[in-house]
Parts: sequence; structure tokens; C-alpha cells
Amino acid sequence: MTNMPPEYPVIFEFLPDLKTFYKKWLGKPLEAKNLSFEDKNLDIIKEWKKEIKKEEKK
Repeated sequence: MTNMPPEYPVIFEFLPDLKTFYKKWLGKPLEAKNLSFEDKNLDIIKEWKKEIKKEEKK
């Protein structure tokens, strides 16, 4: 159990730009295919909420 109120917002500041980091900071290309970033924070929080509700019913 946490001390935060229900549905307390998670602070999420940015998605990393890995291509730029590798190119400018490491001086080499990123060796990965299909680079796409998707913010799934709200989906994860909804799952946590469901889990908490299940625990509260017990």
C-alpha cells in the first residue's frame, strides 16, 4: 500500500531521442531497426489501478 492518493499522477518528462544521442554523443549510428517510442504510462497506471481494486476487495 502506498501513501499517495488514488490516481496520483506520475511525472513523465520526455522520451529519449536515442538516434541523436548515439550520433552526436557517441559518434556512431544506432544499430537498431524499427525505432518507435510510445508513451504507455496511462495504460500501466490503469493496470495498477485494477490490481489495487482487486486487492481492496479481498
